[in-house]
Amino acid sequence: MEIEKKFLVSDIPDLSQAVKVFEIEQGYLCSEPTVRIRRKNNDYILTYKNRIAVDDEALNVSDEREMPLTKDSFFHLKQKC
Repeated sequence: MEIEKKFLVSDIPDLSQAVKVFEIEQGYLCSEPTVRIRRKNNDYILTYKNRIAVDDEALNVSDEREMPLTKDSFFHLKQKC
């Protein structure tokens, strides 16, 4: 289960020296329910996300499932995004 909350940020500190850098590529196969493919460096993942509830404009509750993909499967599905 995933619970997302939105926040309004007034200032963003410079964290460029303190964070790891990832190369991310993603695409969406469906929007409701959400079906997403993502490449993060050399990891390939398919994510299925089904919204369960929205309590207010700032809070979303979703059931989220992830499964690994092969590199070939990712690039095959990427053509369909």
